[in-house]
Parts: sequence; C-alpha cells; structure tokens
Amino acid sequence: MASGFFLIRNGAAMLAAFLLLQQPVHSQPETGKMAAAADTAAPAEKSGKGFYGGIGFGSNMIYLGSTISQNQPYLYSALTYAVTGELFISLSSVHLSGFSPPFPLANASVSYSHTFNTWFDISAGVYGYHMAEALRDTLFGNFLYADATLGVDWRILYSKISAGGLISQYSEAYFQFRNSRYFQTPDIFRGRASISFDPYINIIAGTITTAGTITTTDTIYSTFPPFGKPGRRIETNNETVYSTGFGLLEADFGLPVSLNFSKFSVEIEAGYILPLNEAYASSRGFLLLASVYFTIF
Repeated sequence: MASGFFLIRNGAAMLAAFLLLQQPVHSQPETGKMAAAADTAAPAEKSGKGFYGGIGFGSNMIYLGSTISQNQPYLYSALTYAVTGELFISLSSVHLSGFSPPFPLANASVSYSHTFNTWFDISAGVYGYHMAEALRDTLFGNFLYADATLGVDWRILYSKISAGGLISQYSEAYFQFRNSRYFQTPDIFRGRASISFDPYINIIAGTITTAGTITTTDTIYSTFPPFGKPGRRIETNNETVYSTGFGLLEADFGLPVSLNFSKFSVEIEAGYILPLNEAYASSRGFLLLASVYFTIF
C-alpha cells in the first residue's frame, strides 16, 4: 500500500491528500479559472477585484495516486474573491457520495500569482483542509498544504514546474511538471462566446511510503514436573514495517473543453491516469470533471 501525505488508519498507511482549487488535475478547477486567469499558452490579462463562483461534478476524486472519494462520484461548490488581479481568497465545500454529513470536506486557500512578461510567471499558495470529525478515521484528518510554481510560455507549449509540501505532523514533498497547449476558436453565437481547448500532460513525483509485513516465528518449550511431559508451542508474530523513498508517482493526461461567455463558462474535462509506480497501480483509469464558473460581481 502506498501513502502520499502520510496518515495512519487502523495500522496501515494510506494516502490522504489532494489539492482542491489550485491543483486542477483530478479534483477541482483552478481558482484562477473562476477569475478568468486560467493557464494558457498566451496568458491573458488577469481581472481586478471581483467575486466568482463555481459548481461541478467529478466521477472520482483522485490526487497523487489515491482515491479520496473511494471510487465514488462527488459534487463541489466554490467561491473566490479576487482581492486584486493577483491575490485570491477561496472557500469550497465538497459532497462525497455515500458519506455523511452531506458536505464533509471544506477548503480555504490564499493564492498569489504574478506575470512578469509574456513568457514568465510565478504563483504560490497555502491551502487548508477540514474533514468532518466523523470521517477522519475513515478518510483523512485536517492538514495544510503549500506550494510554489514557475510558469514558462514557450509559445508552442506552456510549462509549469511546481514544488509543494504537507504542513503537518508528517512532512512529504511533491513535484509536478505540466505541459499544456491552449487553443481558442473564433467567436461564435454572434460574438457572444468562444470555445477553448487546453490539453495537458502532467508528471507527478514525490514521497512514496510503502508498507510491508515481517513475520517471525518463536518456539516456546515448557515442562510440567514432576512427571509431566515436555511441551512445545509455536508463536507467530507479524510486524508492519514502513519504508520511505522518492520517485515518480503518475502521469496525467487531460483535455478540458470550455464554452466561454462573458459572465460564465461551462467546462468538461476528460482525463486518464497512468501510474508510474506499482504502488499506485489502482489509480489507473479514466476520469470526468464537469464544471460551471460564473461571475457574481
């Protein structure tokens, strides 16, 4: 069994980490999309102050090789306040199918991004996650995550290199290398809308914790004086041993397609996860994410 952000549940290691708003791969859309600041091959102007919302559906909430929703679909809602065109504050809630209470997971984040010129940008964020107490033993506990990202526009590709880590009792580092290429059609519906495509490949590397079992056998002898026969019994003991290393976790392939209007966008993203480590083989498969982003004011 593999663990990303390392938590212990019933004596076993399990992965319990994902990034909601700022990491778009398998869980939630980027906060910037709700503020018209999505990744593109030619970064657009970021809007100023504003209040934005998002709602969506996902077929399975997966991040860093493990399913958070236990292979069940989920729903989410999110609000983002753009303090400026570069500083964002976000809140979100998630409904996990088959679990109670109805919205057991909440997220709050603060993120900053800055574009230096047409080919170079940076971003960073801190994200807090709160799980309902009744599900902390079943899924995962509360934690903080922080990351920093460099973006480079090569004209034909837009590349992002991200470094992040868990801020909790257990410290684990993760790195992501993402390449995407943004396309947009000419205006349609009499100039009221456009369709955009943003295919990407994302490679994830990070801490890999594996659990193994060591079995030992002890033979115990006993006598029963004065006339008893010697006795013998065998005891078997199992011990769980954890080992930690660093390596490639998975490759993610995705194709987001958006229908964009001036005040809202509808996006459908189809994705596929290719595990790069046998410990994460169970994450292999297709995913679907459908989202609506809209301007409140």
